[in-house]
Amino acid sequence: MTSLAPTPLRPVPPRFTAQQALVVRVVRDTAQHVMVRATAGSGKTTTLTEAAWHLPDPAGAVYFVYNKHATQGVQGRLPPGLPARTLHAHGMGQLARTGQALDLQADKTLILLRELGLLDALGEGASPRSLRALTFTALRAWDLYRELDLSLNSADDLALLLSLVPWPQMDQRAGMERPLASERDRAGFLAGVLESLRHASREAFLQRGLIDHTDMLWLPLGLGLGRGQVRTALVDEAQDLTPLRQQFVLHVTGLRTLHPGRLILCGDPSQAIYSYAGADPGGLVRLAREIGARELPLSVSFRCPRSVVAIAQTVSDFIEPVKGAAEGTVEHLPAKDLDLRRGDVVLCRLNAPLIRLALDLLTQGRSVYVTGRDLEARLVSAAQEAFPEAFTAERVPVLVSALQERRAAPMKRALERGEWQAKRQLSDLRDLCRCLTVLAEQVSGQGPGTVDAIRALLATLYRSGGEVTLSTVHKAKGLEWPRVTVLYPELMPLAMGDPEEERCVQFVAYTRAQQTLRFAYGQQAWEEGLRVTGKELPPKPVPEVTPLPAPAPRPAAPRAAPEAPLLIEDERELTLFGGTSVLDVPPLVDRLTALAGDPRPVLQAWAATSLALLRRVPARQVYAREEVLKAMEVAARAARLAIPAFGQPGPRSVRVMVFERGLARWKYAQVNRLGARVVNITLSGETLRFDARTGELLGVPFAPLGLHLDPGALQPSPPRG
Repeated sequence: MTSLAPTPLRPVPPRFTAQQALVVRVVRDTAQHVMVRATAGSGKTTTLTEAAWHLPDPAGAVYFVYNKHATQGVQGRLPPGLPARTLHAHGMGQLARTGQALDLQADKTLILLRELGLLDALGEGASPRSLRALTFTALRAWDLYRELDLSLNSADDLALLLSLVPWPQMDQRAGMERPLASERDRAGFLAGVLESLRHASREAFLQRGLIDHTDMLWLPLGLGLGRGQVRTALVDEAQDLTPLRQQFVLHVTGLRTLHPGRLILCGDPSQAIYSYAGADPGGLVRLAREIGARELPLSVSFRCPRSVVAIAQTVSDFIEPVKGAAEGTVEHLPAKDLDLRRGDVVLCRLNAPLIRLALDLLTQGRSVYVTGRDLEARLVSAAQEAFPEAFTAERVPVLVSALQERRAAPMKRALERGEWQAKRQLSDLRDLCRCLTVLAEQVSGQGPGTVDAIRALLATLYRSGGEVTLSTVHKAKGLEWPRVTVLYPELMPLAMGDPEEERCVQFVAYTRAQQTLRFAYGQQAWEEGLRVTGKELPPKPVPEVTPLPAPAPRPAAPRAAPEAPLLIEDERELTLFGGTSVLDVPPLVDRLTALAGDPRPVLQAWAATSLALLRRVPARQVYAREEVLKAMEVAARAARLAIPAFGQPGPRSVRVMVFERGLARWKYAQVNRLGARVVNITLSGETLRFDARTGELLGVPFAPLGLHLDPGALQPSPPRG
């Protein structure tokens, strides 16, 4: 570790706000762990790099960034000798110091599975297709086991893992018994595979230097490499730390040793949009509480003008405009009239609308740049599978639908088992197939299409330097531009997504604009009057000379809502809209609003998403599945009238809601383990496992009248404001 001499005392920059100055003083004058909650455009990197100059003891300090790209923009702003690097680069350095020549292989796990023959025992009892699916399950389980920092000695962690991986429906050969038919068989098989991989992966590194990307963090943790060598860790974008990354940070700073270092975290729970990669929106808050960090706010946004902040405050009231901020501009327009100029940026929740817009711009002779080369590779792979030979435009829908059905089958089976992460996989698959359809129809418009033509077209779209940039919201995180257009804002929140993460996605989308934020709506949303509106901010100070007030504008005539009931697209596993019942909207809003205030998190989220979908298409009546709504209301009403639990609670007990013949009853259960992800209890002699965030049973489909934990016993959610 590079040794640093104490930096000369230097004053806090006079341009700093009181919040920024407080961060620097706490870093300089105390030895406390710190968690800086920094909103969008609040100067968090400026503040954190300045704080690095004021460290009482800079020796052994490291500034950790989220990705390699961020390293370039930070290193020149730090004190000489204080390195900026990613956690993975730091971990790889620890592995290299063992003297082993490193061999980085992305498919290391597949290599080990084949070398060990871990799936061979099933070869006679399962079809080749099932074995391929099971191989993917093993790969996914191994990645999750490491990234979520799970333990094979914990039955709870194993139960959680079983609920997260897409377990295939095993097809047996003729005359053979169906393999892995029971959950116990699956759990035993998976535990055996993971235990073998755990030993084999370490040995593959120690003997051959073989590693994959996750090993850069997992192996130093398991082998005890570099423990406590970082005396002060400054961690940027800390809301995106997965459990593995959190444990690695605690490891290198030695926070669980006799001589712990210091941890300075900086992030924003309102921008935690990588839960699909293992990061938990509430993870930063829990980590700060675990280490006893002092929380400091950076709530003032220098980036966003007042009108944009007003929009952003609808999803996070933590953000506020800087004193004297410009008013800025928020515009609304139909997507069909979208005008774009050089330097414009278009953001969308999904990829397909961006691909469609990119092709339209290309036909106009405009150059574009679509961000995200990972999607390019996925589209090429999907094209190779869907189009084994040349195809015509008429065949595109049939071939893409066949591809979608094949890939969706295991995801749908996972949903039936209650594995709710399959919701996102299905949504991503639909988006991918829509992108592929647009591309395939384009290349086959004048004759037979080929995969090579699709590949060439994609190379044109993903070439940097275009006059207009098109990006998903996820790819735009951390960036900013003068004029930003949000394409089809009615797609947010995504019905199939996690409600908390979707709120964060909206916040990121709304806070990329430095001057002008535009919303370009689809035709139906525009015609029905949907508009994204902001909160009313406190007025600016009145100037000394007050101009005469302008005449009040004449109010526009209210737009008549359509007479016919509307059909709202609802892709959730428990849909409300699209049924045969016709419901009036005002009383439906009242009923959903009441459910949105229910203590049970799943009912809250379902009702809130239903209201968001309803707001997209203002109407007097909609088609709905009233039986689903009534089932939710029956469950909520029964819970409010629940029979109290008998007896006295034990020292480690929790209440469980049990429904019996339409009545709800609280029962006391013994808590065996209360973890961040799983709550393990014993109820009437039976061991049960619940999701620690939702309180619902793991591994079974959601049921309104199903067992669930007392919401008061669940992990607290991160604060919104």
